[in-house]
Amino acid sequence: MENIIKKYNIQLNEQKAYRKQPNYNQNKVEKNISKLNQYIEDSKQDIIEYQSIIKDNPYKFPETSTTNLMDYFVGDDIYKSKDFYRWQWLIMQKDIINYYN
Repeated sequence: MENIIKKYNIQLNEQKAYRKQPNYNQNKVEKNISKLNQYIEDSKQDIIEYQSIIKDNPYKFPETSTTNLMDYFVGDDIYKSKDFYRWQWLIMQKDIINYYN
């Protein structure tokens, strides 16, 4: 019986000590909230950047699906010529203008 009472007294003392130090846990939670808020802000910035990329260039081409103007070699063969559409040229021209201006 005394062992049980000692056990409960130990638990009560631990709870009292815990209640006296709420700032420790509060600071820990506030740090986690701060980290999460920073992650959210970083993610928002990433989303804004991706949206601007999509707005400026909504076309995504699978690799080797367009004409390779540089004639890079793959083994003994070069990429076979494929169509290169007007809007692809416009994208490249816009990027060049943005880069050099």
